[in-house]
Amino acid sequence: MTDDLGPIDVILSATHIDEFTVGGAAVTAAAWFLGPSIKAVRSNVAQWTDYQSANILGLFKKIRARQDELVPLEPVHPRVSAQILETASWSADGLVQEYLAGLVIDAARDADSDSSLFYARIVDRLTSAQVRAHYATYRALLDGAEAPFELGHQQEAERNAVWVPTRDAANLLGVASNEFDLEEPFVALDKDGLLAVHVIDTPDEVHQGLSTAVSEPSIAASCNPLGAALFTRAHGARYAGTSSFFALKDEPLLGEVFHRCAVTKVFGGTVTY
Repeated sequence: MTDDLGPIDVILSATHIDEFTVGGAAVTAAAWFLGPSIKAVRSNVAQWTDYQSANILGLFKKIRARQDELVPLEPVHPRVSAQILETASWSADGLVQEYLAGLVIDAARDADSDSSLFYARIVDRLTSAQVRAHYATYRALLDGAEAPFELGHQQEAERNAVWVPTRDAANLLGVASNEFDLEEPFVALDKDGLLAVHVIDTPDEVHQGLSTAVSEPSIAASCNPLGAALFTRAHGARYAGTSSFFALKDEPLLGEVFHRCAVTKVFGGTVTY
């Protein structure tokens, strides 16, 4: 069954065959995708449990799925490798692994640069629910904006806010549909500067000049350059302003998206789902 697979594909399927241990397969895959920098973290690698090794394999399967050809990546800076491997080893969440896979692909563009470390550390401190909220919000903006706009311009961002019914957001995140459970992932993203939350409340709320007409409890959030840069790098691309973010519009989905959402004004807007 494995005769048609290349060597690295055999290794990545190690959880299903006898000739490789999971730990050995994870180390080999790390060396394949990260290059010589794996030597810098070999002491940590030696201590991986089967759980960690399986998660590492999950990461490299995500990377392999994005490759058109079976070729090793260029070496990744050791600081970036160490952070990504540490984070990946403790997360079995598919979307977190997708974000880390994109960072590896992006980091492999320049072995001398550790710029991806900043974004790897952001992912490291986000919960799985926060990553899902981040991805779904930026994907909704990408799909719903009528035209590209300057993400760093606050008024433009507020004219292109993402609205989602709280029950739809709760279903996506796997939490109860109330403002307290939904507040944690979205407000945490706000505090990290990855988006700006304007409201998580009932349709008749009016505060700070906010005036909306919506049919059910909703969340409204606007996006910004830092959040867009993380989203872009999660796709394995380098963020270079508005154009690079909106260029991802036709890229395949990395994770789940909101079932219903709208992109419209925060202040004085009317929302129709």
